[in-house]
Amino acid sequence: MSKFLGNYTGSWDTFVELFAHGHLAHGDWLQHVEGYWRLHQQNPNQVLFISYEELKTDLPKMIALIARFVGNNLTDEIIQKISNHCSFAEMKDNKMVNREKLPIKGLFDMTQSKFMRKGIIGDWRNHFSDAQSDLFDKVYSNRLRELGINLCYDSDDAVTRMQPYGRIIYDSVDQSNL
Repeated sequence: MSKFLGNYTGSWDTFVELFAHGHLAHGDWLQHVEGYWRLHQQNPNQVLFISYEELKTDLPKMIALIARFVGNNLTDEIIQKISNHCSFAEMKDNKMVNREKLPIKGLFDMTQSKFMRKGIIGDWRNHFSDAQSDLFDKVYSNRLRELGINLCYDSDDAVTRMQPYGRIIYDSVDQSNL
């Protein structure tokens, strides 16, 4: 859908291979994430690291955490209003979020895909073959372990992890924000 990136027309198998090995316009996914993770570890009071799964699992709690991080204590009523406005359903219907009304025409080809798709934790399983999933595990698992980032892959896992700590992705540096 990203015309400005060349509107890739090859096969899904080839795309997954290129993406996993960092051979696309924005490189390796984990390099991108790693930079922010390391920045968070070096500057825990200036960089808050939150996962999509945390937002999906408990959006009001994450909104409150973000607000506290930037020095604001919001009322429950305001948190709920923000949560409603930022819910996946609301954002999916927002033409600006979906890049349908951009000041520059032709950046995205909406006939290929919508920017906001399903908003489901673990939906990648509906697209990746077992071999493709194994490729990602092979490419990323050691690096994720070295960084101390433990991802979750489905909604049940997200809920289970949120229960004891109130977070999914955290380290000893940011536990004061829990």
